Amino acid sequence: MMSETWITVATFHDTVAAAVARNFLDDEGIPSILLDEATVGTGWMLANAIGGIKLQVAPHHFERAELLLTQIREAQAEQESDAREPDAHTFASAEIAEDLQAEHEDRQPINDLADKLFRSTVFGYIIWPLQAYALFLMLLIATSEGKVSPNRRWKIWLSVILNVPILMMVLVPLLCLQAWLR
Repeated sequence: MMSETWITVATFHDTVAAAVARNFLDDEGIPSILLDEATVGTGWMLANAIGGIKLQVAPHHFERAELLLTQIREAQAEQESDAREPDAHTFASAEIAEDLQAEHEDRQPINDLADKLFRSTVFGYIIWPLQAYALFLMLLIATSEGKVSPNRRWKIWLSVILNVPILMMVLVPLLCLQAWLR
């Protein structure tokens, strides 16, 4: 039987969604098959009893197929404002979803700024001109939209604490100069 050499990567209760997912994988160069498509298509009441339509791929394509299907699911979730049924599709494991979420956070501009701020603060104690860049990055982060991810907030706080002496060396002379010019 063919299903012994193929692995189920996703299950569907809708024949159209299953066909779209299969076509997408085929377009990406991943050969796939649908099991129980005809059964669910003709007797939709049996979908829960037989476990739905199973999208299967060869074992060496499993991880890539799972990743691609997860990306489709995320794109659909962003486009849809309505809540969908929780058992409508099964795309990826929780671990892969967490990995994709972490990658998505890494691509956020404000998180990139937080990483640059931390690096420039630390190296700024060795190469002094980087401290000016670090102060500039602090200003950018303060005025940027979005939220810094929780796993990067410590970088912001540590950078602020390390830059307090530098800020004082800049602000105190400026305040003295302003008072002297009055």
